[in-house]
Amino acid sequence: DGSSNLDVSVPTGTIFGIYPHKNKESSFTASGRSLVAAGYAIYSSCTELVISLAANNTTTKTVGFTLNDSGDEFILSRPNIICPSTGPYYS
Repeated sequence: DGSSNLDVSVPTGTIFGIYPHKNKESSFTASGRSLVAAGYAIYSSCTELVISLAANNTTTKTVGFTLNDSGDEFILSRPNIICPSTGPYYS
């Protein structure tokens, strides 16, 4: 779970996916292609939340939020995250 990394200030995170609700059984056996949203949160010196929402089968919108200093509100810090179509590494 990564909780042992907290003692040495190594970032820890959570990855999640959101499927449309159809019925109890299909939610756990659905293909990743049926996700309607996905994201991750990183907990370190600052907390960041990144969410990618599917607008339709070909378009997505990815945005990033940073938790403010008082820890009670996420602020939109990256309004339009775009992954280049080509790059040196995609692992």
